[in-house]
Amino acid sequence: MEIINSMILTFLYLTQTEEKTKMSGDPAITTLIIAATYTAIVGYSSLNDVLSVSPFNPAAALGIAAAQLF
Repeated sequence: MEIINSMILTFLYLTQTEEKTKMSGDPAITTLIIAATYTAIVGYSSLNDVLSVSPFNPAAALGIAAAQLF
């Protein structure tokens, strides 16, 4: 779940920072799109209580999972 959410967030961030793939030329709309994506991912992840308070960083998620395992 963490890896998929990280990939979605990174993909949308990169598409909104590249000039050819932007959905809007307005910086406020671009920021709103990125923020809405982050909010949706956090909300979706909170429905699945596998890991809590995860930073959406695959390395940190692996560390948290290892700490919970041991």
